[in-house]
Amino acid sequence: MRRQRHASAPKQQPTPKLTPVDLQFFRDKVNKIRECTAAVPPPVIADRRVPPMSSFVPESQREIVVLLHNTPSKSCAALDHIPTWLLKRLSACIAPVICYQCNLSICSGIFPPQLKQARVLPLPKKNHRGSRHVQFISPYF
Repeated sequence: MRRQRHASAPKQQPTPKLTPVDLQFFRDKVNKIRECTAAVPPPVIADRRVPPMSSFVPESQREIVVLLHNTPSKSCAALDHIPTWLLKRLSACIAPVICYQCNLSICSGIFPPQLKQARVLPLPKKNHRGSRHVQFISPYF
């Protein structure tokens, strides 16, 4: 009998080191934004009263499996407790739990605090936009 080869875990890309020039760019940019907004009054954020949801269609396990398979396999090793490729491979087994958690979150109006974390990394790119990393499952809640 032959054993099937399993795909190995994807290699983690090292976090790029920022040069002093990059760091100075970000400092200058932050200082410029502070200068431009110093005289601006703070925004008025009106409290909105939103009626509670009277009904919703619960997510199905099948929908969860499809969402997991159609999501890019990007991951954030610092936040995820399971590699994305493994979560996708086990999606049929894990879908009932994720489905239950999603539906419970919607019914109760409580978003799991563990999924409210993000890791923001400045990436040295041409346009100097940062990159936000959240847990793989967070967008589905």
